[in-house]
Amino acid sequence: MNHSWELEPDTRSALEGPDVSNLWDVEGSRRLERLLAGASLATRRDEPVVAWRDIPLELEGRTLTVRLYEPRGVTGPRGAVLFFHGGAFVFGDLESEHDRCVSWCRDSGAVVLSLDYRLAPEHPFPAGVLDCRAAAEWMLENALVLNIDPSRWCVAGASAGGALAAGLAQWARHSLPTPPIAQILLYPVLDDRAREGSARTYAEGLSWDGRRGEKMWEIYLGPTPANADAAPAREPDLRGLPPTYLLVCEHDPLRDEALDYARRLIEAGVGVEMHLLARAYHAVDVIAPESRLSHLALREQGDVVRYFVGQPSTD
Repeated sequence: MNHSWELEPDTRSALEGPDVSNLWDVEGSRRLERLLAGASLATRRDEPVVAWRDIPLELEGRTLTVRLYEPRGVTGPRGAVLFFHGGAFVFGDLESEHDRCVSWCRDSGAVVLSLDYRLAPEHPFPAGVLDCRAAAEWMLENALVLNIDPSRWCVAGASAGGALAAGLAQWARHSLPTPPIAQILLYPVLDDRAREGSARTYAEGLSWDGRRGEKMWEIYLGPTPANADAAPAREPDLRGLPPTYLLVCEHDPLRDEALDYARRLIEAGVGVEMHLLARAYHAVDVIAPESRLSHLALREQGDVVRYFVGQPSTD
């Protein structure tokens, strides 16, 4: 590691943990990820104010799973978040960001739906994109059963899930009867063309670096050329997108593409709130969950969700 990068002291040791994002050994990383998830499940405790359950989503030729988080004992339709986990389009599942979803539901009072979308390389682009669109359509069609106010929902995603969320927001402008009223993008993947700036500065030496980013796009896209559905920064017209919250990490190869996307959103007339998390590396709130930065980031995320969709709807 380049020690000239000033990292928050209580996040450094987490970088020495197991490598669960080795894109040159996908199966080995997935096995390790499952082992760690199993250990986490063994110690998981019930959350007194949040209930969750898995719902099968039957689609043509496939069955996906959506995990529904809802405040216990609440009546009446709630605002909602449709969330897409991170993992370089290759890793991750419903367990990998379970704690974040519980936290958001608890802190905001909103319903959170987390999608277990299909992953590359078995299912390269556009499989995950199509899954996310289908989940949004299903959520709106079943809003009454899900106890959701279909006019008050936002889309959110972390890392690769941020690409899926940003892409969904772009698509929804013209394709859904009630598009999301906000998008929450956490250190998002946005641009397959990024090779300079932070992508070069952090090309090697952190748990997520520019070298892995290049390999990620190779695996995710396969033989298909990139377009705005895969890489939202390729979309030339950002007008009409919903208000946006962006969390950006200072020492992240994805930093500059997020900053550029924020600038373009502002120029397109979109309201943007952005937090550049100083001394942070990519996904610090997942990798170092007990750190000060993680607690800070999660508190703010809960506030943002509550601001956008957290109040119960009233007749």
